Amino acid sequence: MKKNYLYLFFLLLIFANCGKDKNKLVDSELEVYVDRFFAEAEKRHIDISDDNLEVVFRDLADEGVCGLGHFKYLGTDLRKVEINPDFFCWGFHDDLARENLVFHELGHAILRRTHINTILPTGLPAQMMCDGNQCDVFSYYDKYTLGRRPYYVDKLLSLTTSTPNWGRIKTKATTFFEENLETEQFAGEVIAPNENFVGEIVENPLTGSKSIALSAQGKFEFSNPGGWIIQLDNPDIEEGVDLRFSTQITGVDLKGEGVKLILRTYSGDNQETEISESAFKVITNLSESQATMEAFTLIYYPSDVQQIEIILQILPNTTGTVYFDDLKLSVMEY
Repeated sequence: MKKNYLYLFFLLLIFANCGKDKNKLVDSELEVYVDRFFAEAEKRHIDISDDNLEVVFRDLADEGVCGLGHFKYLGTDLRKVEINPDFFCWGFHDDLARENLVFHELGHAILRRTHINTILPTGLPAQMMCDGNQCDVFSYYDKYTLGRRPYYVDKLLSLTTSTPNWGRIKTKATTFFEENLETEQFAGEVIAPNENFVGEIVENPLTGSKSIALSAQGKFEFSNPGGWIIQLDNPDIEEGVDLRFSTQITGVDLKGEGVKLILRTYSGDNQETEISESAFKVITNLSESQATMEAFTLIYYPSDVQQIEIILQILPNTTGTVYFDDLKLSVMEY
């Protein structure tokens, strides 16, 4: 009889411990992202447990972060994720941005991942565990770069995924747009913030060729820098390639903050078109003795692009004239 009581006691102890191990507390608004995380693991036949898991909102203003993930919270076996409910950490962001953040923190809490700030050859983060001080933890992928999601989720869960083609340096260039101002009708217009700024197509006195000339006639401040804008509608370009913009630049009596080159895409439908990707380059030192070629790249062309914008600017508090020749936009593929 005594043996039966002991046996029953140990069974109860085991059941009590099992029930204790399976404690799970997930805020209802966060549950969808936790469920997705486990679903992605299951798709990849990765066995992870949700025992002793807590995913909750907490004001993290004192910590100065939008999320925290703990593999052993306060030295216990509790795996805990804390998400800051602050507007700029949560309310401001859409569904996929929230998923990015929660997946990152679950990487800490469930997978015991540390921050790893390595980058792909193109400069994009190599994985979702990149530190928030180095990377934007809300935009490893978004609704216009969903082609990146399988790689980042694979890398988060397994760590063995190879570099995708969109993450490699691309050397195959195909000209998409080219304008030398001599032989073609030029499509573009000036952005003039006030009477002190002039933008026009003239002959470059240093090269003898027609150029886009931007001049700041006096040192002045303005909220919207003066410049020239070129818009390319309905471009037929595949998601995941890179765009490279180049132009020949010459400065005359140019002083101050310099010039800025901007390349950006607009995606979405006609009712909700928005900037989907953007890249830029600032040039501060321009020699008058020679024209220089300047180039920069927009990494990973997004989906659903309705328009590409090329913007050439003189920055605030800059005087003088800058000439732009031989504008070229190339699609770069691996």
